[in-house]
Amino acid sequence: MTNEELAELIQKTDSKTAKAELWENNKGIIYRLARSYYNPNRPYTLEDLVQQGYFALLYAVKSYDKAK
Repeated sequence: MTNEELAELIQKTDSKTAKAELWENNKGIIYRLARSYYNPNRPYTLEDLVQQGYFALLYAVKSYDKAK
């Protein structure tokens, strides 16, 4: 399924399977972004950044509007 189709499905059903598939579709991008922002001199870990990326993905799903 496309990200758009998965977002619509998650909005309608809150499906854990759809969330897992959406994560699989986008985790590469999130990991690359997290690695680009990671700095060992800062107080957060790479895992923290990846987790925040996942939360941002879920927030994007909530605010997704097919009409726009």
